[in-house]
Amino acid sequence: MGRSIALLLAICGVAAAAAPDTLRVVRRERLDVAPWTAAERRWIREHVGLIFYDDGTDPRFTFTEQIDLAHALGLSRVKTWLKGSRPGEMVERLSLPHYQRLLAEFDTILFDVCPDFMLVGAYDAEKARTIRQEYEAVAYHLAATYAGQPKTFLLSLFMETNLFFGSERAHHPDFPADRFFEDATEGVQAGLRRARAERAGEQPRVYTVIEVAHLPRDFIRRYLPRTRADLYALSYYGRGELGQPDCTLAECIREVAAAVPHNGPFGRRNLILGELGRSVFAGGNRGEDREQLQYLRRTLATARAAQMPYAFIFWLTDQERSPDDGWGFITSKKAGGRLRRAWHAFQQAFGGRFAAPRGAAPLPVVDAIRPLDPNPPVGRPTRVEVDVANRSTWDADAAPARDVVVRLTAGNVERRATLSLAPEELVTLRATVPAPADARVTVTLTAAGHSSEPKEASLDCADLVVDRVYTEPAAPKPGDPVRLFAVVRNRGNQPITDFAVHFHVDDFKALWNTWGCIYGETRLAKDEALPIGGGFLWTATPGKHRIRAWANPDGGRESNYRNNLGWTTIRVSAPAAAPRP
Repeated sequence: MGRSIALLLAICGVAAAAAPDTLRVVRRERLDVAPWTAAERRWIREHVGLIFYDDGTDPRFTFTEQIDLAHALGLSRVKTWLKGSRPGEMVERLSLPHYQRLLAEFDTILFDVCPDFMLVGAYDAEKARTIRQEYEAVAYHLAATYAGQPKTFLLSLFMETNLFFGSERAHHPDFPADRFFEDATEGVQAGLRRARAERAGEQPRVYTVIEVAHLPRDFIRRYLPRTRADLYALSYYGRGELGQPDCTLAECIREVAAAVPHNGPFGRRNLILGELGRSVFAGGNRGEDREQLQYLRRTLATARAAQMPYAFIFWLTDQERSPDDGWGFITSKKAGGRLRRAWHAFQQAFGGRFAAPRGAAPLPVVDAIRPLDPNPPVGRPTRVEVDVANRSTWDADAAPARDVVVRLTAGNVERRATLSLAPEELVTLRATVPAPADARVTVTLTAAGHSSEPKEASLDCADLVVDRVYTEPAAPKPGDPVRLFAVVRNRGNQPITDFAVHFHVDDFKALWNTWGCIYGETRLAKDEALPIGGGFLWTATPGKHRIRAWANPDGGRESNYRNNLGWTTIRVSAPAAAPRP
């Protein structure tokens, strides 16, 4: 009888609903793999560099592995830190084995030169003199040690207490940015003069870089026109990072380019991308990583159109980064898979490769696991979606994948499906399972000649919600300094740490975020709320304004990105004119 009913429904064109205990396909889509042109890929090889994390002390991905990755990608430009906690330490670091290899194997290196020990307290005459000496020592060492070699060293005059994220520290009166830039630049030039006097020649080339961002406009007005640098690095600018790179990135580049002095050897091509990370705007949409990779593609396309001489990316990540890893570094435990997965992510961004592939193979992977009903009580039915993708890797094209078995396990309950994937195809599957006691689901994938490591996701996690957005004062007048605040609550079942809150006014005409002042200190327990903000003064202008705040988990486990945005509207009116006597 049941078979007859199903047949009747099929004849009438009515699809029978899938059984609730199956893992069923709900979507199929092609991945965005449109190849770049030969000219675009040539520009990447000639202008793009890879950013190395710190000085190689990160145990998850060593300095040596990062060097090998840059070579595997065919990139000859890199960026890294050069930090010092005491006088002379920065030059000493340049003699360490991993720095020696870096200096020997790459032709262009951007150093974030940061004498940490000098960035606390009042900026007095003694501090200014030490700043000049430290930067002079670094410039002299590079110019003298590598005299006659065709290398380029870019020395970023980087201030850790002036991160240019719009924080209060960026405007601290005891540490003026313009004086720091002036003293650091003078130190670099003194070191170059001393090296040139001892060893004639213009090689290596050493340039100074000032790192800027789309910030409070007073920074662009006050500091940039008074600085002297060869290059200006546009790093973590706000407009492109808040979800509208298509319509805001070019505007941001034009704004900063119009403000910087066009002096030095690069003329009007003296703006570079100094530190391009993954987009901080996820928006809660599925395919977050693909959206970020597309954002990277658009950003580099804009940099190419602007004829930027250099662009450095702080990006390469696999799909298995840990919850506490907000920057997108590679965190896979198996070292052998790091280069493959890193190249996978990089290649996905560009939709092509720099070298010919070695062959073709079906390479399906579990791309993402999403709980659709987060924080469920134990035993209650909960829906889970799984993305399975068949992508190319750094050494092989994707081939059709047949008889791919996907298993989703929650406690002692298993859901499975068998499917086929075309090359560069993504399939989304959905299942309903009873929430297990440990609130975790695991997905494994097997295919002929290929299997992926199990991927796990938690159904029990934090849930950031913006309860309220407000200003102080609540009813400002034109010209008043206004502080922006948001009350952020964690409605989930787990605590969350190190999240950030981003504020913007009227579609990105002003921007501030909490990274520059309280990043690392923002944490919320279960059902805890906290007012956050106040670190940036927006100058009120007449009219109606929309103030928006977005709570960014920045790699932390979040159950629902769709409720992370809040806003309020204020009207700024001029005071009524006093009646005439």
